[in-house]
Amino acid sequence: MTLIFSMEQWHELLDCYPVTGNLDAFETRYKFSEKLGQGFFRDIQLSLGIDLEISHYRYRDDVILKESVHEHEVQFSIFLTGATYSSEYALFGGRRCYLSGSGIAPASVGWWRRSQQSLLVDVHIKPESLVDLFIGDPRQVAILDLMIRTNEWKPSFFPMVTPAVQKIAWQIVHSPFAGGMQRLYLQAKVLELLSLLLEDVLGDRGLSVVFPALKSATIDCLHQAKAILTAEFENPPLIPQLAQQVGVSERTLHRGFQALFKTSVLGYLMRRRMEQAEYLLRAGDYTVAEVANMVGYEHLGHFAAVFKRQFGLSPRECLAGKKAVLG
Repeated sequence: MTLIFSMEQWHELLDCYPVTGNLDAFETRYKFSEKLGQGFFRDIQLSLGIDLEISHYRYRDDVILKESVHEHEVQFSIFLTGATYSSEYALFGGRRCYLSGSGIAPASVGWWRRSQQSLLVDVHIKPESLVDLFIGDPRQVAILDLMIRTNEWKPSFFPMVTPAVQKIAWQIVHSPFAGGMQRLYLQAKVLELLSLLLEDVLGDRGLSVVFPALKSATIDCLHQAKAILTAEFENPPLIPQLAQQVGVSERTLHRGFQALFKTSVLGYLMRRRMEQAEYLLRAGDYTVAEVANMVGYEHLGHFAAVFKRQFGLSPRECLAGKKAVLG
């Protein structure tokens, strides 16, 4: 059985089950209704226009959440356990987290598997608060140009979940303090986490030299191309079609993609396919041949070779539950 909700319906259902008791004034807690499954949702209002959400849940059935076009704040999300599939971004969770600037978010559909334990740290930051955080920083203009958009599609990134990122996220979940001290502690950890994710996106050289030859309009086109590849990775458009679709030349698409995302168009497409394949194999509901076909590979041997090169184990070993060998 699959439950389908709009985002508004999901929040209305959650709001019906607030948890009362000995909670701090800046925290609201909700219990998942039995219709959804089991778990809780914590909403912690930090200062500086920062909102921290911690949710730990398991859906009883497969759940689909539909969200319409809307204004979006700066946001980052880290799954400590579990993952989600989105029509906008494909799979995120595991080795990749989510960092988004402000702007307009397109309509999207999210899908969660039943009985999957999910522990999520989710942070929302008002654009003006991000501006205040970088006052005096020599990279302020470049960072804000990357992260804050007005009347434009929001930018989205998928930084690696490094051991340092994971450690801080766990510290947020298991705060050793209460009351005002907890609020100060959580705010410090959230800002520390934000700095690590931004550094991952900006690169060691600094943002001022990351996009030396790319105009703002070209960067928007490249993000659009990335979104198309993410949404259509099973049957993506050919390079000439993709370039024409987003309004750039093939040369600009190739060079710009490498400069902006540090990978080729085909390299990005392969990575997305492999991440989705690993997720489907570990779920255990499909055979290796079915997964290969679902992520766009007609030749099983080619799929197996690419998968092993990516994760250090064969698709059959992944299906059997063996852990990946990462270099």
